[in-house]
Amino acid sequence: MKGTLVYLFMLMSVSCFSQGSRSDTIRTLQAIIREQNFISTPGVGYAGSPSAPWYAAVFLISQASTDELLRMTHDTSAGLRVCAFAGLSYQHYPGLQKLKKEMAKDTAVLRSIEGCVIGELYANFTNYSVLRN
Repeated sequence: MKGTLVYLFMLMSVSCFSQGSRSDTIRTLQAIIREQNFISTPGVGYAGSPSAPWYAAVFLISQASTDELLRMTHDTSAGLRVCAFAGLSYQHYPGLQKLKKEMAKDTAVLRSIEGCVIGELYANFTNYSVLRN
């Protein structure tokens, strides 16, 4: 986990200061989210530190276009689908209610960490929670 956080910090630093490929950055962030396949609140664990998937999701949402996020809602990773839905919600995507109905059928289970509580959620419940907050 600590190694992933260091890697993410380095990735964000390099992408901010270089002319590197934006699409490479997005692919790397997608890979991190797919590999971890869980969602978390900003502060997790004993010290309330942000998790690697949280950093990856926030950075991905800030870099991806609406079209890219829409494509991600059809990914095989439930974590990436939820991240994309959260990004579209953040962007005030006009078709969000229609997308919510489509994604309500998503019964994939993914791990979640909220504070110091570890659990599992259905992707469709998580999408509802994004809209509610």
